[in-house]
Amino acid sequence: MKTIATFLLCWLSAAGAAQPLVWQGVITHAQTKQPIEHVNIYAPQNDVGAVSDVTGRFSISLEKLPDTLVISCIGFATVKWPLRSTSAAFLTIALEPQSGLLPEVSVSALKKAAIIYPPEYSVVDYELYEGLPLLLVCKNSLSGYWLVALDEQDQVRGELKLKRLQPEALAKSCLGGVYLLSDNGAHVIKVVNGMPVMAESISLLQYNQLVLPCVAANTQ
Repeated sequence: MKTIATFLLCWLSAAGAAQPLVWQGVITHAQTKQPIEHVNIYAPQNDVGAVSDVTGRFSISLEKLPDTLVISCIGFATVKWPLRSTSAAFLTIALEPQSGLLPEVSVSALKKAAIIYPPEYSVVDYELYEGLPLLLVCKNSLSGYWLVALDEQDQVRGELKLKRLQPEALAKSCLGGVYLLSDNGAHVIKVVNGMPVMAESISLLQYNQLVLPCVAANTQ
């Protein structure tokens, strides 16, 4: 009888230990203190992720510790939050807004783009599409933004006027594809016969979910 009781006690202890820890928290803007939705939360050691809701709250289940939550969102600096304790707690994580400056390695390319492109244009951002520059520009004398595709000699191949859009940046996914990020979503950009075109539009939530594998790869 004692043996059976000991076995049951061990079995119950093992079953309890196998239950995942559920971590909950809220993501806020470091300056405005407002909640941020569509934030990616990824735990690389457990290979699981979550996305914050409209109230900034999230919930993520972890099978093992230690781990580190990688919190990322467009327009904010990425935060890495170590988890060591086996006692799950409510987390309050503040994200600092990040300027739209490109990495230092891109500065020379931007200067080059500013030189080769007519002075009445201002280069806001750029990405490479199939090895050729794709520029996001605004005309100093006119309101609005354009996408401009250049050729191998840095000459203009084609332009696309962006109507009713407030663009923020160009971004390239590690899975392929160039996206125009705006205030109302992410837009797939392609260059067809030298002309930039918007092939498809998705929500920022869909875009964040799309780049989640990229965030995971960068944490390995």
